[in-house]
Amino acid sequence: MSDKILKWQAEQKKIFGQEKWVAKICYVGNRSLQEAIDEVATRTSAQQSEVEGIINAYLHQIKSYVMTGRSVNVDGMGTFYPNLSTKLVATPEEVSVQNCVKTITVGFRPATKLRQKVRDGKLWEYKGASNVHQQTEE
Repeated sequence: MSDKILKWQAEQKKIFGQEKWVAKICYVGNRSLQEAIDEVATRTSAQQSEVEGIINAYLHQIKSYVMTGRSVNVDGMGTFYPNLSTKLVATPEEVSVQNCVKTITVGFRPATKLRQKVRDGKLWEYKGASNVHQQTEE
């Protein structure tokens, strides 16, 4: 099976007192940074330690930029940016960090090409071991 096929399953939800069914992505696990580094090293002529150093430096730089108020566009992947969750106040005099800011988070806006690739991806239906079939490319 290709890594480019997303698995999904039907899941029952209770919404406003009624039982409904929705499609849900089946997550198949997380990949660690170390696993990604090892995979990149096997696909290139670089040593594993070189790949690790470069990726760690790159991640550090992204964090540094976001923490100082900059957005960072990772080409083909998306943009990371600092984000505030705030509450509304009636007057400009009431605006302050203590009074308005609920949380400070990091936002991520996927690149158009990445969103399109995921949207165009093939789905593999998964409803249990006895009822599994794969959608084929046409």
